[in-house]
Amino acid sequence: MKRKLLILDVVLVAVVVTAGAEFRKSWVSAKARAEATRRHTVPPVALSPLPPLKAPKPVMAADYIDVAQKMLFDASRNPNVPVEPPPAPPPPPPMPPLPIYHGMMNIGPGPFVILSVGTGHHLDVHPGEPIGQFTLVSVNNDELTFDWNGQKVTKTTDELTDHKQVATVQGQAAAEGTAAPPSPAAPPQPAQAGPGEMTAFGYRTCNMNDGLDPGTVKDGFRKTITATPFGKTCTWDPVK
Repeated sequence: MKRKLLILDVVLVAVVVTAGAEFRKSWVSAKARAEATRRHTVPPVALSPLPPLKAPKPVMAADYIDVAQKMLFDASRNPNVPVEPPPAPPPPPPMPPLPIYHGMMNIGPGPFVILSVGTGHHLDVHPGEPIGQFTLVSVNNDELTFDWNGQKVTKTTDELTDHKQVATVQGQAAAEGTAAPPSPAAPPQPAQAGPGEMTAFGYRTCNMNDGLDPGTVKDGFRKTITATPFGKTCTWDPVK
């Protein structure tokens, strides 16, 4: 038994020595090969020069138009967004007919013109006062200037006169002059005492023969008698 163990030990030692010798041999060979490789020099290879690079093309926006027109994040995929012009303003309303001229007077506080709108009543209009849709701006012996929506309109008194109406009135007056004398007028009705109807100028109509003295105050109005070149006029002015 001991002999077998001794033989086994001798065999193992021989294997170890042989393996160590082979390992050292491989190591020495590898070291010599590495040293030879380190000392070996490779001759340089002659290379032909590289051709020069082409200059880059300048960037043009038109080259990228497909990118804008095919943009996936835009629903229209079109950079040319149509711009609708703003709606045109409505045309201004047509100017209504100018007031009709019936005469002019210059008494008291200044000149005033007798005008009417259409078939309405005759009104005394001073410069700066409205008449219908117009405002009387200035007055002279031949012309009248109105303001309508900021637009100045100047017309002569002859242009503002309704000549057909004047001819009709003159014809009626001539016919009445040749007609038979009128029948006796009915007895006058008793005059109304106190203020009459309200006018567009802030005062009420007045009857000269209502029996009330000038200066009488009634219903918040004072009776005023004014002397004019055509006689006396009577008005009921508001008491301030």
